[in-house]
Amino acid sequence: MLNLDTFWNQRLMFPELTESQFKVLMYYAFGSNTEGIADILKCSQNAVKLSLKRIKENMKVDKLETVRIIYHSRIHTAMMAPDDFPKKYYEAMSNRQ
Repeated sequence: MLNLDTFWNQRLMFPELTESQFKVLMYYAFGSNTEGIADILKCSQNAVKLSLKRIKENMKVDKLETVRIIYHSRIHTAMMAPDDFPKKYYEAMSNRQ
């Protein structure tokens, strides 16, 4: 069963993304293609492609592979850090924008 507290802590590591963008990123980072993500999220492939484009823009990177690396790096950090780290990271990053 999905642990919502863990999911929320992971979500906090991406203050620059909307919740729907985070979901697309999560599936993309684990290797799903646009067709698979669209099927899982019950949306069009064009919607997924647009989300991936906006994710790149919001994260200020040029390549989707970089987005995948950032995802795994941040999630790994959140898993290894103290319990309050994701919330503090979110607050710090939100204040920078």
